[in-house]
Amino acid sequence: MDEHMVASQLVQPTADAVPVEEHLAQPPLAGESPFTRQLHGLWDQQAVIGPAHIERLLTVYTWYLEGRYVPFHDECREVVLGNDFWLWEGAIIHRWRDYILDGVDVDFVVVTPAPPSGTEIAEVHIIVYQNIAAFEHPSLITSFDNGVLRGAPYTTAALLPAAVTKFDILRCMGKDRVCPPERPDSACSCWYGDREIRDGERFANRHGYSFCLFIQRSLPDNFWEDDMSIIEGEIDATDFLQRSARKQFKQNIDFEPSHEANLSTPWTGCGPFSPENLKECGMATCYNILGQRQCQRNISFQFMHHNKDLGRMPGEAPTTMPTTPSSLQASEGNYVSLYLDIGMREEDMEEDIVCLMASLCLQPVMVIWSDDLAIPIATATAQGLLPRLAELAAELQRLRTAYHGMLRKTLRLAVDEQVTTQQLLDRARVVDVRVRIAIDRLAYARRVFQVGVLPARPKGDLSDMIDLWQRDALPWKSLLKRGLNRHRLQEELMTEVHAAHHSSLAILRSGGATFSPDESQVFGGDRIEIAHLCHCGRAFTTPQGLALHRRVRHGEHAPEFPYVNGATCPACLKFLWTSNRLAMHLAYVPRNGGVNACFAKLSKAGITCSHEAQAAPAGFGQTIRMDCIQAAGPLQPLRAQHEIALEKVLEELFNTEQELQSYSRPDDEIALGMKIGETLTQGTQAWMRKFCGKQLGPEPDLIDWWLNVLHTAGEEYADWAALVFQEWGTHLLPELVAEAMDGEVEYVLDELYAEAVNLLPREALLARRRQLLQLRQRYEDEAAAPEVPHRAVKKGTANVKERLSTKQQVPSTFLDQGHWHMTFREIQWRDLPREAYVPYIVEQNGKPCFIIAHLFSGRRRKEDFHWWLQHYATEYDIDLCILSLDTAISQSSGDLHRSAPSWRRLEQCYSLGLIAASLLGTPCETFSQARYTPAPADCQRRWPRPLRSAEFLFGLPGLSIRELLQTQLGTGFALQGLEVICHHLARGGLVVSEHPAAPADLERPTIWRAGLTELLLRHPDVRLQTICQYEWGAHSVKPTGLLGLRVPGLIGALRTAVIPHVRKPQQAAIGCDEAGAFRTALLKEYPPRLCQGLAWAFIKHLRAAQRGGRTRAVSREAILMEAGEIFGWMVEVAEAGMTIRSDASFLPDHQPRTTGI
Repeated sequence: MDEHMVASQLVQPTADAVPVEEHLAQPPLAGESPFTRQLHGLWDQQAVIGPAHIERLLTVYTWYLEGRYVPFHDECREVVLGNDFWLWEGAIIHRWRDYILDGVDVDFVVVTPAPPSGTEIAEVHIIVYQNIAAFEHPSLITSFDNGVLRGAPYTTAALLPAAVTKFDILRCMGKDRVCPPERPDSACSCWYGDREIRDGERFANRHGYSFCLFIQRSLPDNFWEDDMSIIEGEIDATDFLQRSARKQFKQNIDFEPSHEANLSTPWTGCGPFSPENLKECGMATCYNILGQRQCQRNISFQFMHHNKDLGRMPGEAPTTMPTTPSSLQASEGNYVSLYLDIGMREEDMEEDIVCLMASLCLQPVMVIWSDDLAIPIATATAQGLLPRLAELAAELQRLRTAYHGMLRKTLRLAVDEQVTTQQLLDRARVVDVRVRIAIDRLAYARRVFQVGVLPARPKGDLSDMIDLWQRDALPWKSLLKRGLNRHRLQEELMTEVHAAHHSSLAILRSGGATFSPDESQVFGGDRIEIAHLCHCGRAFTTPQGLALHRRVRHGEHAPEFPYVNGATCPACLKFLWTSNRLAMHLAYVPRNGGVNACFAKLSKAGITCSHEAQAAPAGFGQTIRMDCIQAAGPLQPLRAQHEIALEKVLEELFNTEQELQSYSRPDDEIALGMKIGETLTQGTQAWMRKFCGKQLGPEPDLIDWWLNVLHTAGEEYADWAALVFQEWGTHLLPELVAEAMDGEVEYVLDELYAEAVNLLPREALLARRRQLLQLRQRYEDEAAAPEVPHRAVKKGTANVKERLSTKQQVPSTFLDQGHWHMTFREIQWRDLPREAYVPYIVEQNGKPCFIIAHLFSGRRRKEDFHWWLQHYATEYDIDLCILSLDTAISQSSGDLHRSAPSWRRLEQCYSLGLIAASLLGTPCETFSQARYTPAPADCQRRWPRPLRSAEFLFGLPGLSIRELLQTQLGTGFALQGLEVICHHLARGGLVVSEHPAAPADLERPTIWRAGLTELLLRHPDVRLQTICQYEWGAHSVKPTGLLGLRVPGLIGALRTAVIPHVRKPQQAAIGCDEAGAFRTALLKEYPPRLCQGLAWAFIKHLRAAQRGGRTRAVSREAILMEAGEIFGWMVEVAEAGMTIRSDASFLPDHQPRTTGI
């Protein structure tokens, strides 16, 4: 049997084909298919399409353009046209690929036009041919046959030549039987893919499309072509095809029972159309034509090319490659002309140039990509050419590179100025090219989404269809613009979040801090785009450039460098031929996230060796391919350093405990102890009276007097006397201080007692014991900690398949913020910042001047924080420069938005280490728990809704543009406050940050549970405490969190201003008052008593630092040379904050800014 006669394996055709006229008596074969019903149900839901749908479709189209298989959201209803299931006007075309029938790979195309009432002709064509891959064989036509199946003609086609004509194909399909000469009103056309084959044309058969023959009868006089819309496929229709394939074939063909098993699993075969390959590439479909929802009895066809409105003619041959190179060359030429004409002469036209560049230079190439990208993907999918998609990804990357180059030149970025891709797009206020292409396709398909598939036409004209098509449906352009703006705002917000966290860690590193794991180890440089910065200030575009700079300029090498001595691994004793290969052996990290056993063993043991390079022997150029050789000899007994150190610590700790327990006691220790305590009390009281009266005179130092009293017990009882002194200081000394009612005496006695205790020999042992306990805990934690790889595990670039699936991904950093935040929490302290003292500036009269900044201070009023600071400064003769910054004080110098000049000046002050103390009152409007309270039943105004959650701390999905702007502003202010704390940690000074207390519900948002805040709270000098403001005069309870840096006595200072015998108020802080105003607005300002307590806390700790020698002077001359204008700005801010305006209104947290949207 001829291998090409595959039709005989299905049916046995009759000897003579039945004339077409005899087919009219057969029942109609067409009807409403399940797919049509599903599609009809999709468009019935068009009324619920909104910005959220557009935002989802934006991501969907972007993924589709990358050739990825996407599990779609329920809003899309998982229904789409596929390139294996077509709807035409008056016909349904089914196409099934990769069937294995009796060991032969065959494909089927079934064309089913339904005969209308009153007409004479209806055809059902079943085209059966061998697998598409067979078309690569340049053989000639060997055989063809025609017949009738269940009253419908069928055609079997065998191999076709590499170059054919329309006559060859029509003869193969039997044109003389289907379109007899006696029916001149019939129209016959032959199509190859999306191309009509014209008479006399000879073309190459390379793409493997099917050949389809279409008969047009009773053509309408005026077919409405302009509004025939096309939608390119989004979702794989494989599941539906599996269900409908068996049903449709059984209806049209009388299969033998032996063939049922083959049809039961039509998609299990191997080859280019297996489910694995289809899911890898994505079911990219190109030739999808929307027709009627129901198959009416009409056999007139009209082929509408899916790209007709984007510049391609229907008769044009399909291409396997977009015209990107030539289009890019033309676009770059247009941009050069545009930039030379406008850009180089105008300094303030960056935004206009970007718009002109998008419309004049990039629009042609964008249209080509949105038009042509689907064709090559579908061609590669149909032929199983997976590497073809890699070329398409390279072309898209080439387009992106040119696009970014134009943006950099338009924004006039310096050659060495390093910005991330997202920062570049944000500064130009544009989106990525993939998003731009998706928007173009969505804009093109607006009528499809509004109206859907064309309805049935009970009449013979197009009146109903025209009315339906022209009706007003959705504001499509505004929905697209709103969805695009939302997408851009979300990505811009997360870019600022990533940059703020990166900046905060960089500030801490500048103060000497290190982290384990570091930022680069946690994120691997993939999820967060960070600039490749060196600690010396240089920036590089690639990590390789940064590594080379560090090696040449700073002598910093890779972590494996200390263990490379020759070509033999010190851990496993394998000879690897060259030192470079040994470095690769130690640098390897398993794909499953495990550790490199050799590197882990060497690093834990702390073994280092002098580096020695070893090259391959002469004639062994391919040593990378040669197997390693196991060297003889036993492995080194390498022990982890922390195990050895733990043994030493345990031994020393045991000896210290024994020494602390062995001391001599007197026989009458109770009586002698009481006598020593009374002597200490009487002498201390006498000293306190003279100190308060300023009459110290020739009295001896109190510490020396205390030690002399202890020596009266004898040298052999020195340790016992030290215990008596500590008990006396713990229980009796606080009572003496309380009786004095003098804050200065309290501070001085505390300092003297602490100094005296440190001079005792026993205290040195106790301090050493505490250190040993900490070391023991540290080494035990190191031993119990899971091993982590010393290099980041790079996924997605190991092989061609992974690079293909990950290179062109467009992840949403906004939706991925929960995972990013959880990953950031892995960063821990390794080395704390160096100890820094409180800075001050020496005035011309020689006195120190402390600069205190109050951020988000609100309006100036009597007895506010600024007022009390001035009061205490005058009382204690301290020079202060107070900077109260808020837009309620000055719209220019008080603007703390990150882009405002005043914030840049203030950040410069922090970088130079000029600020001695800061009080932060970052706005809490977007974090407020009041947003979780439902609106009252009779509420007639717009009620605020939650903007954040614990998982989505930087903004919930689905927020409006206005809510996104509010969230962006509030997030920026909160992160700026954390940056200020990092500045003080690295450069010295005091900080108190106020924000609402953390809620009990862990699902609700709070800045105190942010990853960066949790990292700061693990610093020993940072402490978070909670107070209730009603104790200081607030009208409601208002729980408040206070984060203090280097202010251990914060609560004690605040308690000095508490209102005595205050009662807890019953009034709620959430809701509206009788006038309809929100109660939370009245509680933004601190009560006067709380301002007094905060001011006293700062004054108290500044004086303590000054007396304790924990201050440092800042050279005025050095500051003038580096930033001479900074003092003028501080004087301007200080003068603006001097005036009290009691009648001034405080502004809300959300103040509209120019966003360019």
